Amino acid sequence: MKDLHSRHSLDSSQTGSLQRMDGYSPVIFYDFGDYVRALCGNDAAQLAQVEALLEQVVPYKAHTEKFFTASLGPLSITHYSGITTSAPSLSSKARTYPQTSWYRATH
Repeated sequence: MKDLHSRHSLDSSQTGSLQRMDGYSPVIFYDFGDYVRALCGNDAAQLAQVEALLEQVVPYKAHTEKFFTASLGPLSITHYSGITTSAPSLSSKARTYPQTSWYRATH
């Protein structure tokens, strides 16, 4: 994944179309598969590789049609890989993430 992120990036206009998985504003959590799909863009080979890995890591996934948030009410789920990611985020709640050892190891 580190290689994927170093070769591809998203701008703020692309994050608005990602499947959000929270009710924060701005969004902190996105569906990981949808994030990777946007990150890969036209790199079909890279996307296929990541999707194959996701199928191995998350062999079963299910979701409701919507999820409820206290601040925004019900939100539709259109993409669901079974894993969320907190990158990218402009939220002040995520501001210190880049200083964590987890973030440094994965980005």
